[in-house]
Amino acid sequence: MSRIFKGPAALAWASTVALTAPALLASPAFADASPDTTPPQGAVAGFRSPAANTLTLDVTGRDETQLGSAQASVDGVPVASAPFSCSDPNQPCVYAIARLSVDTTVYADGPHELAVTVSDAAGNVTTVMDWALEVHNAPIVNNPTATLTIGSTGTDSGPGGSGVQSGPSSLTTLKPAAPGTCPSPRLSAALAQKPLRRSKRVPVLLKGKKYKFTGKLTCTSAGKAVAAAKGTKVLVYNVVRGKSVRKGSTALASGGKLSVKLAVPVAKPTTRTIEFRFVGTDKKTTSVKIKVIVAKKAPKKSSGKKKG
Repeated sequence: MSRIFKGPAALAWASTVALTAPALLASPAFADASPDTTPPQGAVAGFRSPAANTLTLDVTGRDETQLGSAQASVDGVPVASAPFSCSDPNQPCVYAIARLSVDTTVYADGPHELAVTVSDAAGNVTTVMDWALEVHNAPIVNNPTATLTIGSTGTDSGPGGSGVQSGPSSLTTLKPAAPGTCPSPRLSAALAQKPLRRSKRVPVLLKGKKYKFTGKLTCTSAGKAVAAAKGTKVLVYNVVRGKSVRKGSTALASGGKLSVKLAVPVAKPTTRTIEFRFVGTDKKTTSVKIKVIVAKKAPKKSSGKKKG
């Protein structure tokens, strides 16, 4: 049976309700939960470059409340995604691994950018990897290899300046790329043989020995990456103490492939940077800089005998 208050009793009941309601609303049971603004954390395993066929990435995610998904993008375009899932569906998924598969065969051989992000249920996103990816699906063929000499001699052109070619007289005169040959160029290059050793990840080359470098140059045609035309010249620079010296050029083989042998005749200064550079017809420059250390002689091999 409901009870109706009249007179002073009704006023007392109304006062009690008025005092109690704000306290109830202020209690934790009635308070709104604060939004989740803490981004998740993550790491990527399985990355390799150069890469061919399918690149499989295992993305580890960690979040304070609830993980969402992992996503991979190539050249800024999303290409793969997978949700994070935990073994116990009744508990928040705060630590898990998502596997991503990136098909590299749909991209032109050459340099690309690969980024991986992780997100949580609240929509917070963290970029856990943003690295250069070299795609190489075409078979390697035996290309003609040019031989150039790097050293501290020659005409100093200053950083990025023009200058005359130095080195052996058999090298052809350096000229810019012919008009209409390669707009929006992208160049890749790397040491293609084992160095003497590595010092803090920098390859150490032996004085007087020739080392092979390979790579590839791509251009843009109708919005797509295509191989540079055979015979396109890529310039080779020797950078010492911040100053660039042109050492020659190498002509690309078919498929835009670069192959050049560099001889190291001197060892002073011991540290230098080899730069491969190309300027496209739209004046856009692409270059690859490889730091090396020159050693005067190979270390002596241990005989294995202990001194008495």
